[in-house]
Amino acid sequence: MRCKYREIRTECGEFLDVDIFPVMQSTKPSRKRGKKYKPTSETMQRYNQRKRETRLERLILTNFGESGVFFNPSWDNEHLPDTEEEAKRFVTNFFRRVKTYRKRNGLSPLKYIYKIERGKRSGRLHTHMILNCSDMPVGKLDEIWGKGYCYTSKVQCNDEGCEGLSAYFCKEKSPTPKEDDDLGMDVSYAWIPSRNLEKPKERKRDGRITKRQAVELCRIGDDAKREYEKLYPGYDFSKARCLYNEINGGWYISARLRKHPERKRGRR
Repeated sequence: MRCKYREIRTECGEFLDVDIFPVMQSTKPSRKRGKKYKPTSETMQRYNQRKRETRLERLILTNFGESGVFFNPSWDNEHLPDTEEEAKRFVTNFFRRVKTYRKRNGLSPLKYIYKIERGKRSGRLHTHMILNCSDMPVGKLDEIWGKGYCYTSKVQCNDEGCEGLSAYFCKEKSPTPKEDDDLGMDVSYAWIPSRNLEKPKERKRDGRITKRQAVELCRIGDDAKREYEKLYPGYDFSKARCLYNEINGGWYISARLRKHPERKRGRR
């Protein structure tokens, strides 16, 4: 059994995600199959949750980045929807009005990601949105919503991305909420994106990273800044996560880098 290391580069706006992991390639047909390893349900649950958060974070970084708006509108008592379906219809109509405004003012098409939640204490429906509306006047979104209190802030990204925001959108549905937890209970398991979101670009390559290099990167850990920046010129190293699989003896690496900030050339 021959082992090569696969490298998947995912471009997410000004960020670059790199996943390095072993791929087993058999040189001879084998009659006997190895013993299967079935991970525990808890392990798979953590893995799937992390996968959901990573997928959403990459979408946010690709389509919004720091130019995105985190918009949190709510309904007042007069306009509070009775059902989840009614809330979704109102959100859809809100997006239609925003699209009309942006088209009339020569702005780019609306992009969004949203989800609807129900408060764990009050039971009131509310929603959270990420929009590409930083080019609109302050307070315009509140005016278009017009049915209750709104809180607006910029999408906050640091050199490591926006993990906190993606984790917030990917909260698991809790059928038995705790009384002291006021984060809100999801109406549905999934967040809803607009159809015009750009997908992160992926490139796959086998054999560029050797096993020796993978072991060395894992051994150094977060101190491998120079090694990563040599492998990926034009990017600054942000973080890396390394795991060793005792079943197949392979090393797994997930790293994130960020493009060098553009520097203005001065006169000599």
